[in-house]
Amino acid sequence: VPLTIVDPRGPGGQRTEAVGSHLDLAPTILAYAGLSDSERRQRYPFLKGYDLSCAVAEPGADGPRGSVKNPGQGALYTYDMVATIDAQWLLDNAPVLFDSAAAEAGLEFRRGTQEFLDILDSVGTPDMEKREMFRGVFDGRYKLVRYFGLGNYHLPQSVAELLANNDVALYDTLLDPEEMDNLAHPGSAHYDEALLAEMNTKLNALILAEIGEDRSSFAAGAEQ
Repeated sequence: VPLTIVDPRGPGGQRTEAVGSHLDLAPTILAYAGLSDSERRQRYPFLKGYDLSCAVAEPGADGPRGSVKNPGQGALYTYDMVATIDAQWLLDNAPVLFDSAAAEAGLEFRRGTQEFLDILDSVGTPDMEKREMFRGVFDGRYKLVRYFGLGNYHLPQSVAELLANNDVALYDTLLDPEEMDNLAHPGSAHYDEALLAEMNTKLNALILAEIGEDRSSFAAGAEQ
């Protein structure tokens, strides 16, 4: 997603190849408001993200997360959506689960919670092991995404564990901008285990730094 910043003090009409994250919006705005990094950390110790104003002032700078020419720690991407974890189950049961009038009004469910749970008793539950959740990292050049099931939140510590528990995609977006050659596929002529291990390490580090304990928020008894 492109991020546009208008700063009359800086050079206009410039582009930067520095990587940014949604988490960087608040720190960047606070920097423009006059807070230094140390002041921000002191006032808001739990605020995640980085100040990207340096990449606006100097469009050629790599930024705190890296860039195309100098890949860094990257930005974290996540997807957790229980409604889409089993697409076939959803398609098969959509007429029962969703109310057309409510859908037209922009509402997913018109029924109460208990009625919806009763419906689930009749149609069954989706396959929670289908690998529809994902965690990903983009470091400026390389993009790694691993897909896993709702019941298998984890931090793979090796390439073997990564491949055994996830559907994995790894692309060189500089040489392969259309993302056609999956470097994480052992059958690929360009399979790169060393790069896969490096990107997995980056992804794990971002998860620990920006999420903490990575677990399902949909499981019974999970805190919301």
